[in-house]
Amino acid sequence: MRRTQRTGIGLIFASLFMLAMTTMQGCAIADPYNAAVTPEQQAYAIYGTFTIFEEAAVGLVQDTAVPLSVRQAIQRADRQAKPIMDALLEAALEVSTARQEVGSGGDIAATLVALDAALTRSGPALANLIAAIKGAN
Repeated sequence: MRRTQRTGIGLIFASLFMLAMTTMQGCAIADPYNAAVTPEQQAYAIYGTFTIFEEAAVGLVQDTAVPLSVRQAIQRADRQAKPIMDALLEAALEVSTARQEVGSGGDIAATLVALDAALTRSGPALANLIAAIKGAN
């Protein structure tokens, strides 16, 4: 149950981040990943970017004007990326929780290692989804 709640909170954070980015265009940071200070901020930026592309993917997969082979490639890329991105979000939430618990003797090192691994896996997964989407254009 706790895992579901944290994932839900992470989705809310990612959604709020993306909402802020779209509603404050005059003040928005053009590249939130490079503006991120902490690894979990980088993770949230990647996850937010993923959700934008995943939304585009849904529209393309439903568009019968897009060739079937391209729609299938997008679906494959999304099926591969989704669990990786969900793990990335979970790892970022774990680090955020560990940072809050550090004052009470918590250890953040292991969670940072897990987040670093998730960040490493997320790059190629996101790139594959973007490439599949570009194939539709």
